[in-house]
Amino acid sequence: MTSSTTDNNTSMTVSWKPWTALFYILFKCSTGVSQQFQLEPLNSTVLQGSDVRFNATVEGDWRVMTWDVGDFQVLTFTVNGTILRSSPRFSAGFCSAGDKTCVEFIIHSVTRKETGPVECTVQGEYGSKTAQLNVQEGGTVHITGGDVTVVQDQLVEFQCVSAAWFPTPTVTWMQNDQAVDSSLYNTSSMADADFFNATSVLKLQAVRNATVECRATVPALTNPQSSSVFMVVVSQQFQLEPLNSTVLQGSDVRFNATVEGDWRVMTWDVGDFQVLTFTVNGTILRSSPRFSAGFCSAGDKTCVEFIIHSVTRKETGPVECTVQGEYGSKTAQLNVQEGGTVHITGGDVTVVQDQLVEFQCVSAAWFPTPTVTWMQNDQAVDSSLYNTSSMADADFFNATSVLKLQAVRNATVECRATVPALTNPQSSSVFMVVVSQQFQLEPLNSTVLQGSDVRFNATVEGDWRVMTWDVGDFQVLTFTVNGTILRSSPRFSAGFCSAGDKTCVEFIIHSVTRKETGPVECTVQGEYGSKTAQLNVQEGGTVHITGGDVTVVQDQLVEFQCVSAAWFPTPTVTWMQNDQAVDSSLYNTSSMADADFFNATSVLKLQAVRNATVECRATVPALTNPQSSSVFMVVVPKPPDWTVLIAVVVSFGGLALLVLLILGIIFCYKRKKEKESSYQDEMRRARTQSQISDASAAGQRHGQVNAGYVVEGHTSVAPSELTDSSVCQANGPSNYEMPDILNSNQGGNGYNSAYNTMDESGYRKHRHVTIVKITGIEEPKLVTKNDQQMSPREKTKDLPVNLLAVGVVKGKMVYELPPGMSYTTFHPPQNTSQITQVWTYA
Repeated sequence: MTSSTTDNNTSMTVSWKPWTALFYILFKCSTGVSQQFQLEPLNSTVLQGSDVRFNATVEGDWRVMTWDVGDFQVLTFTVNGTILRSSPRFSAGFCSAGDKTCVEFIIHSVTRKETGPVECTVQGEYGSKTAQLNVQEGGTVHITGGDVTVVQDQLVEFQCVSAAWFPTPTVTWMQNDQAVDSSLYNTSSMADADFFNATSVLKLQAVRNATVECRATVPALTNPQSSSVFMVVVSQQFQLEPLNSTVLQGSDVRFNATVEGDWRVMTWDVGDFQVLTFTVNGTILRSSPRFSAGFCSAGDKTCVEFIIHSVTRKETGPVECTVQGEYGSKTAQLNVQEGGTVHITGGDVTVVQDQLVEFQCVSAAWFPTPTVTWMQNDQAVDSSLYNTSSMADADFFNATSVLKLQAVRNATVECRATVPALTNPQSSSVFMVVVSQQFQLEPLNSTVLQGSDVRFNATVEGDWRVMTWDVGDFQVLTFTVNGTILRSSPRFSAGFCSAGDKTCVEFIIHSVTRKETGPVECTVQGEYGSKTAQLNVQEGGTVHITGGDVTVVQDQLVEFQCVSAAWFPTPTVTWMQNDQAVDSSLYNTSSMADADFFNATSVLKLQAVRNATVECRATVPALTNPQSSSVFMVVVPKPPDWTVLIAVVVSFGGLALLVLLILGIIFCYKRKKEKESSYQDEMRRARTQSQISDASAAGQRHGQVNAGYVVEGHTSVAPSELTDSSVCQANGPSNYEMPDILNSNQGGNGYNSAYNTMDESGYRKHRHVTIVKITGIEEPKLVTKNDQQMSPREKTKDLPVNLLAVGVVKGKMVYELPPGMSYTTFHPPQNTSQITQVWTYA
């Protein structure tokens, strides 16, 4: 049974091999590179200090594998299991013994410095794979203030501080192991050196006793870190005011406790320490000199005032008042802040009118971070004109604010810093002297190609002595009014724009490079100030349409690819057809950075109509004329399509055949009518002659001409056709009997027979039938359709309708055949009620 299964599996494997090979070839053709090894996981997020593992699975024969962490190669591993180069913090080995297709790479005690790409490269055609390593760090979580006792329905505020996390932790709150609605708390974060600190404030309505928990986590943590406190809720029996107090360090802060009812002892806690005990008699049992208490007014024991003298930032936090008994406790929040220094660097300035002046204000040793604002001539400056950043420094915060102001007129510029505890902000001011614009720098923006010379002109109005030129961060040339260049590099030169004109100085950078991209500053010593121009150095690359000239069929959709290589910045690519611009919707351009350059690929899809020159143009702003590449497209006509012509010919041919068919039918019908008419005339003349002949030989016959015979199409008989012996009664019966002519004496090739019958009135009626016989054909037979007695020859022919009715035989209508015609059967007229008997002849 096992052998059979193995054979079946083997046969299935063999049968799939051609398909596998085909898919491999197709994949190679479509992508150009086969996927020869896998790296897993491609994304790994771990905590600092843990070990992180990556597995490389290689298909095929490989020799050497290298591992890079960030920008450094940290380990080389061979197929023999040898580690050629490695640090003790990095190791590698096969995933399982004997299986050389899977290599496990381990970073031990990973640090945040390893955050970034981890690249595995297999030498040969295997290429490389890159995974992303994200190292995170969990910090501490703490709910400030500890357990609290609050009054029922009081709005209680909890603060959770998560310190030294990376990245910013996600903070959530729990109450009695139930998630708290996120709308009840607010979380803010702040960078602190290489870490992030998060502060979350929860405002909760005190309903019943509860455990309040703060949880912080990052994706790398399996279980969040947490801190919890217990909230005791008591009935509302006294008030504490204010519940929030913000003061400056060194000042005195006061809290009032109003108690309703009979109380004995009251305690006051600042932070985690009990600092004072006060009795209803006004006695202070325990206290520090910095804390005092007393009745708010003499004789009123319901209100007690608690004072903290010369408060310090160490007292920042909860201030709790507890009344012994069932009164419970109340907690207020004390926030002690500290004001630092404010200073505008650089002092007073003299600037040129319309110059953009930058002022920097440094606020040092503040707690918390100060709010910085600017004033110009006692008017608030728009906040969009300055930017403020802050940084923690030990227990303080330093703030730096930069103001960029357009110099219009003389002004006092003031920087103000404050915290909520300050009644009046601290400030620093400087005076800005604005002088008229005394020199110009042109051009202010210059875009040139690398290797060319770029020129700047400085026009100075008035008396000047020394001019300096800076390119980027370096001073490259000093020029005096005497035309002397004091310091310069051979690539920089300066001179007067024209001989004898010292008001215009031309500064030249020879063979400019992309390193010079940036500001070019001209400074005239004295009160002239400085001017800055912007230099932008670009570089043109190559343009090439792949594939060369093409020959295509008319109306074919042709694709052209244009490659622009080694440009800076990204070139603008356009297409021309016979010197006419091609619609931009017909082509698509993509670009990619390659080291310090950009490569662009543009694909044009064009309908081939006629021969054309197709041109690809690439340019950057610094280029006067774009660079281009062109090919010639030869369009050959496509094979003619005869479909429409064939359809037209067939349509007209069919119509012509239909017309001819209709005309043929009409013609045949007319000929038939003419023959019938000629036959009836002949029969009429033969009958007339027969009657005349019978009249002359009356003595030899006993019958008369059948006066009751009526030719088809005639409604009456002409009087000339009647004889004396024939009688026709208009009102008589319409059917007349004739004797059975088949039983009568017949001889020769033709018979003329007459029969006389007598009706009730005594008149004799005559009926005449002419029967024609053709020599060589059997005697005519009277056949009946009902009895199916007709011969095969008789059954296959039809009798025309337009025959002459010559009489009745045994109650059956008898029709006469035209001479020379051969018919066997006849379908009776529609007005007969029975099958008609006919004579048939060949």
